[in-house]
Amino acid sequence: MRLLIFIVGLLAAALIGLLTIYSQSASDILLDSLNSGWMMSYLFPRILIILSAVTLTSCVLLLFNASKFMKVVIGILIFGSCIGGYLAVNLPYIDDWNQVGTEVTNVDAPAAHPVEAFLGKQFGSYEGLVCLALPNCPHCINSIPKLEKMQARTNKLNFSVLVFADDSTGVEQFLNHVPSTEIPVFLAPEPDATYALSRGRFPSFLYVKNGEIIHRWSNGQFGYPAMDWIEHGLN
Repeated sequence: MRLLIFIVGLLAAALIGLLTIYSQSASDILLDSLNSGWMMSYLFPRILIILSAVTLTSCVLLLFNASKFMKVVIGILIFGSCIGGYLAVNLPYIDDWNQVGTEVTNVDAPAAHPVEAFLGKQFGSYEGLVCLALPNCPHCINSIPKLEKMQARTNKLNFSVLVFADDSTGVEQFLNHVPSTEIPVFLAPEPDATYALSRGRFPSFLYVKNGEIIHRWSNGQFGYPAMDWIEHGLN
């Protein structure tokens, strides 16, 4: 029996190590292979870590004879070390849990806004996400892989990037950071009017439905629940 407990504890410790190192890979497996939602995929390795830490702690306490007080102390130390080590490598961000963003009104985007007119000219009927970016903005560049994955997961939505720059060299600078992206990247039309939509925060994301901008997220609002919401057409 003790041997079985030891083996279970060893497997739990190994799983904790693997999840700590490959947490994002575990999330990607659910996203890509099982087509799970973004939030569920984000939570999956974190739930496994908690279960594995509980299992390891229980196994250690079962293997060693100690007073109740010492068992409590040892249990807290083991569980805390497992969770703390995971969080130290996979730093959590409160922004990952955000969904809401803000509704775009006619005051923010009057009828026939330059972005709406531009998208209509480029795509005809446009429904989906627009990323407002700067040429060398690291957060803008880092958002592209997520947009690419969203694009691969749904064929119902459009995706595009509008870059704020004086001329097309700004677009080229941006594409130098993401040379293989299949997401269309354009120079932002009528920069002043388009910049007002971002409120000076980059990247910002706009949801366009039936050719009209209806919702906006700034960088800090674009969490995993928002991505699930977008993939379902804000329904």
